[in-house]
Amino acid sequence: MKQGINVSITFIVTLIVTILLFAVVLYLFGVLGGGIEDIGREVDEKTRDQINYLINSERQLVAMPFNVKESELDSLVVFGLGIRNDGPLRPFNVKAIFDAAYDPDGNPRTTVNENHMNEHWASGANVFDAFEVEQNELRIVGLPFVAHSSIAPNRATPPGDYVFNVCVYPVGGPEPSCILDSISTEANLLYPAGKIFQATIRVPR
Repeated sequence: MKQGINVSITFIVTLIVTILLFAVVLYLFGVLGGGIEDIGREVDEKTRDQINYLINSERQLVAMPFNVKESELDSLVVFGLGIRNDGPLRPFNVKAIFDAAYDPDGNPRTTVNENHMNEHWASGANVFDAFEVEQNELRIVGLPFVAHSSIAPNRATPPGDYVFNVCVYPVGGPEPSCILDSISTEANLLYPAGKIFQATIRVPR
């Protein structure tokens, strides 16, 4: 009987130690293995997996997959953005501005107010506090937009595509305008150089 009790205690202790070791391994894998930390809104698992693939397998410095998302009005729309720092430890920031709008047939909408769009649709996607990224570390940023019910004061949002430019840039130098026409003159302000990403919110009919 005593031997059986000793075996049971040994088994329980071994089981507890195994569980603790497994938990530690999972923690270290999350902190060290992927080098991932969320900033802003949570990024869904599918987007996270695609970012990991593009950054680690395709060796991209910045990845923004699934950049067209359909949304009902007055809903939160989160785009995932991954950043890998190929230099020494340094701070980065993200900027998002309105670029263009199109009706469901692809025709440009000219009744959109740019300032209104930046304030009511894109303000949450601007990361106002710089975040540091270690060398070769991957950071995943959740950029929250809102499919607002208006595209200008007293003008309701009709169905169509609403496109925003998204820029990543190292902090410490001039802030890029994030305008496509300025890429040639601001290429070195962007990360990676000369690259502006786009996020499209599609409002269905």
